[in-house]
Amino acid sequence: MNLPQLNGAKQRFQALVLGIAALLVLAYFFSFRNTIDAYSLSKSNRSALQEASSAPQQIKQFRDQLSLLEESLIQSNYNRQVLFEAVNTFCESHELKLDYFHPEQRYVHNDYEIITNKVEVEGDYKSIVELIYYLEQEQKLGHIVSTNFEKKEERRTKRKYLTAEIYIQNIQTANLTSND
Repeated sequence: MNLPQLNGAKQRFQALVLGIAALLVLAYFFSFRNTIDAYSLSKSNRSALQEASSAPQQIKQFRDQLSLLEESLIQSNYNRQVLFEAVNTFCESHELKLDYFHPEQRYVHNDYEIITNKVEVEGDYKSIVELIYYLEQEQKLGHIVSTNFEKKEERRTKRKYLTAEIYIQNIQTANLTSND
């Protein structure tokens, strides 16, 4: 094989640059790529090892959270009558108007029954928020999953008032029979 003669410095420089570029490409495919792949694998393995070393602590933390949730589930004995009396008593003492206490809705999912009650009250904002806090935090009669405040106006008297829809949920273990 006969190589062309390189007469000028410019031609020799171009040949040198092309040779270095070809050498770098070959080095990448035969050596550098394997090193880069090994480095990224090592880095991912180190992070997986760190996660695995903290796994027993995370498992313990999740078990503690699960036991706390199960305790709260056992402690929360849902009683619709008690909920109604608490809402009604609070409304009377804080100048709220209980507009509607909707029928409960029950939904069974896996081994749990989800009971949702919708309560509609009318009054000032502060008293409604106090009712929400009272039901969930003080009396622990359920979890407030949603509230919807709406400012309304009577057509005849032009009186403006605030209403709130409060959704209260309780979760209990389902009492499934063999027929279910």
